Formats: sequence, C-alpha cells, structure tokens
Amino acid sequence: MAQLLFETFSVPSFLVVPTPVLSIHSTAALTGLVVESGADFTFVSPVYEGYMLTFASTRIMMGGETLTAALARQIFGVDWVQLSHSDREAVRSAKEDKCAVAVDYAQAQEDFALRKHLAWTFARADAPPIEMPGQELFEV
Repeated sequence: MAQLLFETFSVPSFLVVPTPVLSIHSTAALTGLVVESGADFTFVSPVYEGYMLTFASTRIMMGGETLTAALARQIFGVDWVQLSHSDREAVRSAKEDKCAVAVDYAQAQEDFALRKHLAWTFARADAPPIEMPGQELFEV
C-alpha cells in the first residue's frame, strides 16, 4: 500500500498509527484508555503520552454478537442458532434500540427500582409479540 501511495499518487510521506492512538487524539488528549468493541471482540488499549502500550493491551472474546445472543436466550429461552432470521433481526434491533451501558450502576439500579413495573413489548414481524418484564430489561 505504501508503494502505491508513493509511486502512483506521489505522496511525500506515510505514517502508520494504531487506531487507539488516533481515537485518543480525536478527543484532544494524549493519555487515556481506549475500549473498542466490535461484533466478535473487544479491545482494551492504554495510551500514554501519544504512545500505545502494546504490552498492556488486551483482546476480550466478547462483542456485540455475544450480547445479541445473550439477549435472544433471555427473550426466547432458546439458543441463537435456533431462531428464525426475522427473530434474529428483531433481537438485534431491540438490542440497538433498548440496551445501554450504565455509567453509574448504583444510580441505574435506583432509577430502575422506580420503574420496575414497566414492561416492554417485543414486536416481531411474523409472530405474536413477546412482552419482557421490567427485571429482564435491566439484567440483559
């Protein structure tokens, strides 16, 4: 790729930078902890003074698909592979619309205690809707 840039486009210089360093720089900081979560993996990388500490970086074998499968087991009580395509898409949509990460877990528990009687209806295209009680909404 570098050869293509130099020879074809006459690029004067080329720099390869790890994505965690770019992520930290995008926040106008030089030091921080970068957590990048994808479909299958989550990467945690510390950056200090603009340099990624590769010896302290780690990869966790959990990503968005893992969370979607856990939500599907909670809603339907079956494994992810046993669901129809439309149910899988409905679970993925529900995860993207309804799920969040609590910044302050204790405060989230208090807020939930006030609304635990609320339920959420899980609509499906080709089957009757499923109602999720409030407790499952908090635990997923």
